[in-house]
Amino acid sequence: MHFEPLTLDALPTLRPYFEKQPYSLSVYSLTSIMAWREADGFEVSFAVLDGALFFSGERGDRPGDRHLLMPLTPGRPLPPAGLAAASARLGHRSIWYAPEDYVDAFGADGVGRHFGIAERADESEYVFLASDLAELKGSRYAPKRNLIHQFEAEYVATGRASVESIEPESVPDCLAFLEKWCRERDCEGTDHDALRCERDATEKALAELHAIGERGVAVCVDGAVAGFGIGARVNDEMGALHFEKAFSRLKGLYQYLDRECARRLFAGRFKYVNKEGDMGLPGLAKAKKSYFPVRRIRSFSLVLKG
Repeated sequence: MHFEPLTLDALPTLRPYFEKQPYSLSVYSLTSIMAWREADGFEVSFAVLDGALFFSGERGDRPGDRHLLMPLTPGRPLPPAGLAAASARLGHRSIWYAPEDYVDAFGADGVGRHFGIAERADESEYVFLASDLAELKGSRYAPKRNLIHQFEAEYVATGRASVESIEPESVPDCLAFLEKWCRERDCEGTDHDALRCERDATEKALAELHAIGERGVAVCVDGAVAGFGIGARVNDEMGALHFEKAFSRLKGLYQYLDRECARRLFAGRFKYVNKEGDMGLPGLAKAKKSYFPVRRIRSFSLVLKG
């Protein structure tokens, strides 16, 4: 079956499938799929088969990485037998980012009759209550509030800092900040493939943010962007904070930005915020756990049997 290129021109076709999609992994937001569609050498394309939307990812230099995402359907997710049949018809043996909700719904035995199941151990995602991140109430968040108060005293109260929505005219300023942020972290270093890929995806998300119809928040310090976050809808209850960057040299800026993202992008709009995974990095895991997630969502790969 023929897969179509994933471009902005495809948005009218794609949008209806995302309106009622049930999955909570952040990859199943339209913003995420569009932002990462050319990252790490992958080319992502799409096809509609029997009323279900499928995305295919493949790299010419790594044929073993050819895969589908879970299909988006207007009703109940495809049961394992139907998923296996559709995968075979589409010529793919692997499905990446199958959420644990799917495996739980049909049971490991039910899924396992048709697929080999392997957990993507470094890609489980952290989920928070939007109200927790927006309000930071209670003694457990006291260190976060203290850092925010320090930032507000030095920068906000003195008029040096402001919070703004990312508008089309401010995207170039956000891109200029991203370039500085990447230089600080040596994104072009030989061991930093993940940082380069994330930078490329972030650039695409910024450039297409308003065409997709999602939102972003930027913190400006002394007239220049010093950090930003991009939020997106995943499903009716879940939003995702896909990209969040801030200068580490400004004490309290990250905590301030994080709270403002929660308040302006998610609170009152979603019950939960998915802040994605930690890529197996201990420092990143510690930072995410310090905000007290209410759950982790595991992710699996499914490999067609037979």
